[in-house]
Amino acid sequence: MTGAIHGLVLAGGRSSRMGEEKGLIKYHGVAQYIYVMQLLRNYCSSVYLGCREEQVPLYPDVDIIQDAEAYAGHGPISGILSAFQHKSGPWLVVACDYPYIAQSDITHLLQQRKMEKKATAYINPETKIAEPLIAIYENNSARELQQNFMNGEYSLRRYLEESDTAWIAPHNLIALKSVDSEEEKRKVQIFFSH
Repeated sequence: MTGAIHGLVLAGGRSSRMGEEKGLIKYHGVAQYIYVMQLLRNYCSSVYLGCREEQVPLYPDVDIIQDAEAYAGHGPISGILSAFQHKSGPWLVVACDYPYIAQSDITHLLQQRKMEKKATAYINPETKIAEPLIAIYENNSARELQQNFMNGEYSLRRYLEESDTAWIAPHNLIALKSVDSEEEKRKVQIFFSH
């Protein structure tokens, strides 16, 4: 857990199912992007918000890495490659549609980090599905990710599954639940209001 690590909060999704900007939804009394950036600031030498060009005005007063023109339009891989282009890694990446994530989940991820691997990521022990949007991408993953992109392979989950990834089980399974619809959002807000 030594050495500088940068934080990247991904907010570039189009939120088509949610119908509103996921990063601006309040679950913890502040907009979710602020909540996640605050979590990462406890561990990272710098924290950035990754988003598409048209989203930039929605997120004032934070350091932004806009999806680079060369990578734009291909989902989360666009944000991560743009971050590597901006600054060498490693990058601790958390998307802003995981409202259940807490400080302890970030601590656990960093404690289990294997710097000699390409990445360290959570895997759901029940479904065996990798979670690429709560993960650490080491600097040595940048070239492979870029190669995948050039080959038209944009899936971060597939990249992690096929790469030299350190897999860790969450101590808090609900942290891996992404919230993508209005109905799910209401359930989370009720959960945190009690």
